[in-house]
Amino acid sequence: MNCKEEYLNLFKLLNENSISFCLLRDDLDNELSKLKDLDLLVSESSFELVVEKLTQCDYLIKTTVKQLIFKTVLVKLMDDGVVTIDLHYKAVQNGIVYMDAEKILSECKEKNSWYIPNDIDLLMILVFHNLLGKGGIQNKHLELIKKLSAQYTDHEITSYHNTYKTTPILIEVLNNINCFLYKEGEKNIEVFELAKHLKKEINKTQGLSTKKATRFRFNLLLRSINIFPKAPIYAAIGVDGVGKSTLIDTLVNEINSTHVLSADTIYMGPWGHYLKFDGVGAPYTPGWSVSRREWLDGLLKPEVSRVRITLRFIRSCYFSSKFFVLLMLEMLYRYFKAYKLRRRGVVVITDRYIYDLMTGSMHQIVPHFKRTRSFVCDVFFRPTKVFWLTNEVDTILERKQDLTKEQLIKFINVYQESCEKYNFEKVPTIESADLISKKLLRENFEEIINMARV
Repeated sequence: MNCKEEYLNLFKLLNENSISFCLLRDDLDNELSKLKDLDLLVSESSFELVVEKLTQCDYLIKTTVKQLIFKTVLVKLMDDGVVTIDLHYKAVQNGIVYMDAEKILSECKEKNSWYIPNDIDLLMILVFHNLLGKGGIQNKHLELIKKLSAQYTDHEITSYHNTYKTTPILIEVLNNINCFLYKEGEKNIEVFELAKHLKKEINKTQGLSTKKATRFRFNLLLRSINIFPKAPIYAAIGVDGVGKSTLIDTLVNEINSTHVLSADTIYMGPWGHYLKFDGVGAPYTPGWSVSRREWLDGLLKPEVSRVRITLRFIRSCYFSSKFFVLLMLEMLYRYFKAYKLRRRGVVVITDRYIYDLMTGSMHQIVPHFKRTRSFVCDVFFRPTKVFWLTNEVDTILERKQDLTKEQLIKFINVYQESCEKYNFEKVPTIESADLISKKLLRENFEEIINMARV
């Protein structure tokens, strides 16, 4: 089912349940098939019922009235994108109730199977929504505002909106609309002062109660200081040539194309990137270093210099300790970068993760320090989910010729052991990256939305 069919089914559901509703826009005939978000106004008495009906139709609640006052945002993943329903029971922007919702619903016009505000209500909605939300009139609404304002005289607007005590502001904006245009990155002092005055006038007649206003500001404060991530972190691991980079880039683009979620990728391979240090196998280069077992065996052999072999063992321990210390510092720095993105609600998909350390290096299996590496993997931050990408051995060898078939099988066996220990999700990359990314998004969509509500 596509987005257009979903919207029509939604309107049908509301009409069948005798729920009064109004779309806070003028017309959907030309936009319904490409529209990704819909502002829907319902009465306060039917608000909970509508939320219940939508959740029964597989909609997920992204934000609630505890986070956004008088408003709940619901989303649903479709074949051609994500449908977003901004469900209101007040005409509100940034906590400011600027119109009587019951009045809008009682005087709205029928359009096909849905309802839209009458022209003069729509005019006020567009003007005040832009001023309070954007701090200026957006270009996409400019022509419609001019068209609607041309239908009415100042006296008609005054007569219609005298209950709101904001008519002088509305008339001032309409008569000088080019002075109140919104410009990206610029702050119009005149518009700012007008919006400030508008908020004061609205609050005099329709302001929130002290309890609701305090709760709204408190919720905004909690959201700003919340240290918990609002998005998951997914890790993609596997041997070179299995298709990690292609799948990660495709999945990031797929998530960003929803226009509801955002995603980014970070490289998290457990090898030097910012800090320059050798791999875990470097201290065991033949001829200048020894392992603990070689050191103990050498102490028992009379022909071996105990001082020399002890010094070589100490040097090996130093370089090995240096590797793990620098590794943890770099991995913590990378994870902090991912955390900052997640705190802003960005889904992070990492290319590799700490679990790749169990192989030793990118192109060589290293048997040394296996218990130490396992301990590092155990204590490091765990991602929300790990995708172990797999494919046929011959297919991987066709893409990457750095490894022999025997080496590749050893790599796969190491990843298999880690998969059993840490419960990775095995993802075959036999299909195209587009199909796999769509499947992964659908399987994890609910988890992503639920984390956004933290």
